[in-house]
Amino acid sequence: MKKFFYFFKWCMDFKLYMAIDALALIFIKGLCVLLMGGDSITIQMLLEMTLVALAASLVQMACFPSGRAFERPALARRTAGVRRPWSGAIVRDVGPALASLVLLPIALYFATWFNWYGSETATDRHASLVSDDVGFGFVPEPFRSLLYYQANVLDFHTHLTTGDHPHPWESKPWAWPMGMRPMLYYYESGVHGCGEGSCVGATMLLGTPAMWWVSLPVAAWALWRAVSRLDWRYTAVLVGYGAGYLPWFTNLARQMYYFYATPMAPFLVLGITLVLGEILGSAREHSERRKTGLLVVALYVGLVVANFAWLWPILNGVPITQEHWQAEMWLPSWR
Repeated sequence: MKKFFYFFKWCMDFKLYMAIDALALIFIKGLCVLLMGGDSITIQMLLEMTLVALAASLVQMACFPSGRAFERPALARRTAGVRRPWSGAIVRDVGPALASLVLLPIALYFATWFNWYGSETATDRHASLVSDDVGFGFVPEPFRSLLYYQANVLDFHTHLTTGDHPHPWESKPWAWPMGMRPMLYYYESGVHGCGEGSCVGATMLLGTPAMWWVSLPVAAWALWRAVSRLDWRYTAVLVGYGAGYLPWFTNLARQMYYFYATPMAPFLVLGITLVLGEILGSAREHSERRKTGLLVVALYVGLVVANFAWLWPILNGVPITQEHWQAEMWLPSWR
């Protein structure tokens, strides 16, 4: 019970900051949808933005484990004896924070569309000149057209459902952690270049099984460490992993594919790295313990490299024989 008490106190220490981050992102997302004329915003989008905000907060905590990063500027000023701590925090901290966390990201996002602005044939490039329902009359023409384009993209993905005729390579979230249903981008038989008369060329999105197939035990161990030891490293990994994964369960009718699991990959790698670090042991461990741990880690890393090398032809469209193609298909769900 003592550990859970400290865990609760630990959550209380920074929950305000996580809530502020989450609410700010939800507000910005909802405001954009409202301005774009969107007719709905799904629970999945709201939940995803909330979890991303929580992940960002935990990353901050990971960088500043002492907790000083979560001290409210006003309270810090009052502790230091500064007069008018709240007004000082608002003037000196809130403005720069909004500029760096809101205005700068928005400006950078619009700047990434510079090729779209310079094109005459890009999708909806001149929508504000030819459509009557664009809105945003106070916004310059290029930005009006871009906002109209973004609204159409949002509307398309909001209503993208599986329907009665699912895509042959569609997959649902429960298949992603272990890569049970990959995505085939390209397949052609009868190509040349493998040393035989007829070869197969294929490009498939597939996670290395030696890594993805250990995702569930790694997640279970991370959860145990986060709850029983209050290990902030595992907590940050779990929140980041969950932010890219759990929201998809709120709208299972949506059309989904394995590449939606891409945001999960870096956190899977971080989780595996943490587990390998524990297997290796600390520098204070006995030499025999360290040598055994090093052997296990080296064998696993070698297995991952060998597994990736084996899959290389179907990851890059290298011509292979039909027999080799069949050997690459380890599971029936990969076909």
